[in-house]
Amino acid sequence: MPSITHLPASRTTDTLVTELDQVARKLVLMEQDLERSEEKVEMNESKIVELEEELRVVGNNLKSLEVSEEKATQREESYGGQVRVLDQRLKEVHATISSALLLRWQMFRQIRFRILVFG
Repeated sequence: MPSITHLPASRTTDTLVTELDQVARKLVLMEQDLERSEEKVEMNESKIVELEEELRVVGNNLKSLEVSEEKATQREESYGGQVRVLDQRLKEVHATISSALLLRWQMFRQIRFRILVFG
């Protein structure tokens, strides 16, 4: 770059004005870029807040589902025990009914036999 002392004064001024204009344009462009970047940062920060809130809600829902699952498992185990007890009772009732029907049939046969024999 030539030294300022070797250039005519008007050329030096023109050169400086041109360089100043270029720097000013670059500054305007950089300020515009900065504004766009700041807008993007604000949008992204807003999205982060929304996502954090959504994550919190999902976490709470997950906790609620885990509690519900645990309660359902406990109910299932309780119902399983009740089913086993009721199944055993049903078998006992069936056995009692079978015994009662057999006894009834035997009594019916004895009565019938006595009626036939003794008239």
